[in-house]
Amino acid sequence: MGSYSIYPASSTTAVKLAHAIISKSKNTVLNMDIKSAFRSSKATKVKSTYTENASAIIRKELERRDRRADMLAATTCNCTQSGKPYMGNKTQTDFYTGEVKNDGEKQCMKKQFPKAILIGLTKGGTSALMTFLKFHPMIALRAYDPKDTKYFNHYYTKRPLDWYRNIMPCSYLHQITISKSTEYFFTPGVAERIRHFDPSMKILLMVREPIARALSQFVMWKYQAKYRIGDTSFEDAVTTGINKEIDEYSALISGSNYQRHMKAWLDNFSFNQILILDSLNFVQNPAEELNKLEDFVGVERFFTEDKFVYNATKHKYCFSPHDGSINCMGSNKGIPHPVIEKELRVELEEFFRPRNKMFFKMINRSFDWGY
Repeated sequence: MGSYSIYPASSTTAVKLAHAIISKSKNTVLNMDIKSAFRSSKATKVKSTYTENASAIIRKELERRDRRADMLAATTCNCTQSGKPYMGNKTQTDFYTGEVKNDGEKQCMKKQFPKAILIGLTKGGTSALMTFLKFHPMIALRAYDPKDTKYFNHYYTKRPLDWYRNIMPCSYLHQITISKSTEYFFTPGVAERIRHFDPSMKILLMVREPIARALSQFVMWKYQAKYRIGDTSFEDAVTTGINKEIDEYSALISGSNYQRHMKAWLDNFSFNQILILDSLNFVQNPAEELNKLEDFVGVERFFTEDKFVYNATKHKYCFSPHDGSINCMGSNKGIPHPVIEKELRVELEEFFRPRNKMFFKMINRSFDWGY
């Protein structure tokens, strides 16, 4: 079975904002069923009626994002860094400061196409990964809003390739640019578009235990007002029908059904072009997973265990370079998850177990997800 999106075929942002449906009669936000707004691309329409007010909200959000992206594309690079001319060769020598040998050669920054793309997962740990990677002196990242480029799923038919390059960060020739769009993994057609753009592209994917990922996405919906899911329970979000069967077309479930989406990427890229990172190991041993990424994209190792400190409150590691600063994720990260009823967990494990095995077979690797 081919890959399909966890959102309807219409605009991804528009679908997400479907939860902000405004009642014409009462002008209040309705608590609508999550699954009715988040279905596969096989669905012919979202099973909700958009009001004129809701459509206006959607258009405003899309226009804001487009304006921001166009502003970024219009920025230019120069030959200075922190107000001083950048002098040096292409060989990195001091990984504490990011400085290079000064051989008197002046280098200017420019915008470069990415050599690697982080394609997912949503709620898989990609924000933390990018937060740490931005400190690597040999890697250039889009570390500003909007962090996800969305070019190959949203702007592909709207903006030229020069525009795509121009929304990348300014970087030096010796640096590698990495971009991120977590919607790419499950969006049909994106893998093929990226292959046509650059057949040598390196693909990065961070995977997480499926139930934990789905629960994390549900918590995100709860804490982010734009999703407007109200009092909907996790059980209602992932089940369907009178018998409460697991709904494979729920966004939460489909987004964790990795084998369904992985085929498109294996069809378009050789296996040695794809790096699959372990989200759980990244949480427990961030330097180890980051070292794998460094080796994969071809940069010298910068991350070491002594650069990370444990935050006991969030149960997460923070990055602490040797300048004494401590860099942690924002307050919206590490939010506690609700407890799943035992019966529901058993049903979810039974649903994902065979699908996980299919995914493991596809990637010739397995993860210890506990079931």
